[in-house]
Amino acid sequence: MPKINKTLANPHGLTYKQQATIEIATEQLKNGEKFDLITAHDQIYNSKSRAVSSVQKTQNLQKPNFREALMESLVKKNILGKDGKVETRLMEGLDAYTPTKYGDVDDFQTRLAYIKELNKIVGAYAPTESTTKSVNINANLSEDEADALIQKLSNQLDN
Repeated sequence: MPKINKTLANPHGLTYKQQATIEIATEQLKNGEKFDLITAHDQIYNSKSRAVSSVQKTQNLQKPNFREALMESLVKKNILGKDGKVETRLMEGLDAYTPTKYGDVDDFQTRLAYIKELNKIVGAYAPTESTTKSVNINANLSEDEADALIQKLSNQLDN
């Protein structure tokens, strides 16, 4: 496939099919439907099966220009960003209440679930990295030679 140059009319350098796929997917969200890129690919690309559409979706999502265009479209359609649908739903979840026979009470379980999800999104739950290395040495050394070698290896690890 030839490379498509970026222009003012096509700032991300997408094909017509990629642009149409993004349009369909973002319209789904705007209309309150399920966000389904596979279905959007089915509608635009003449795929033989959903499996083929799934592969096409994965290939498109691996392209930075496609992801950038998708995010830009979500912001333009007021789904992401300030006062967007996502922000509104998150605020509703953070202020969740449960109706009871005594009136509305704070729904701490729902609020906690929203807080956990937000922390995942912003990376607060980043995995901690730990590196473990081991060395097995079989040698016939005197006790003094072994102590010297151990000291030398310890110094290397400290540096």
